[in-house]
Amino acid sequence: MVRVLLADDLEDIRTLLTLVLRNTGGVEVVGQAADGEQAIALAHSLRPDVVVLDLDMPGTTGWYALPEIRRRVPTARVIVYSAVIGAQDEETLLASGAHAVVRKDGSSLSTLVEAISSVTDELEAG
Repeated sequence: MVRVLLADDLEDIRTLLTLVLRNTGGVEVVGQAADGEQAIALAHSLRPDVVVLDLDMPGTTGWYALPEIRRRVPTARVIVYSAVIGAQDEETLLASGAHAVVRKDGSSLSTLVEAISSVTDELEAG
């Protein structure tokens, strides 16, 4: 079972992702954060396998949270899931430790589920 932490400032997005991921085999949502500071704290305490991280959150942004989460929980895979990703941003995010970058748009839910499934496959392969 892959343990997932969702970090997005919009509760509706977190709720939608939770519902979608509940129908994905082998995935358990273990926590939700509304900003980067909560994401860092919950990642540290819950030790999830995957953190789905929005970049544009109030207060502590995902840009700041990403390296902190990677530092505190180096085994966690961080999938950035955000609408504010430019072409150069993706390279920067991957270099900063993101496992994958998924742009929020009309077809992104299936892409996000595929990215999480990829992590599931990696973890099962050992």
